[in-house]
Amino acid sequence: SRGGFCHHGSEATPLPIALEPMERKLSLAIGPDADARFRLHFWTTGGGNDTAVYARLNHTLLAPALVPRSDEKDTDDHYAADVPAGVIRAGHNELALWCSIPLREAGGPMVCHEVLVEARYP
Repeated sequence: SRGGFCHHGSEATPLPIALEPMERKLSLAIGPDADARFRLHFWTTGGGNDTAVYARLNHTLLAPALVPRSDEKDTDDHYAADVPAGVIRAGHNELALWCSIPLREAGGPMVCHEVLVEARYP
């Protein structure tokens, strides 16, 4: 969770995690509103300009896109991906994140610091 006055989330996820070509799996607990439309957000630091980031949610490949920075002082990269209907379910969900560059080849490791699941209601 990114915090704030109106935030509801599950238990803390084991973050931060270093990303590499091997999937890193995180558990996401979702409440009873699994019928909402969802968007997945995550924030990273490190890696290079040519580092690609990948995500899989409940065995469904997502296409995370880099969100343009709104503040020049922001040092984190923000990625977002829309989740197809029916992929998220109430209860336990499994998120896998990975990147295209091995840790030893990157100028610095790419690290995922935060994950947020945004729910949009019709």
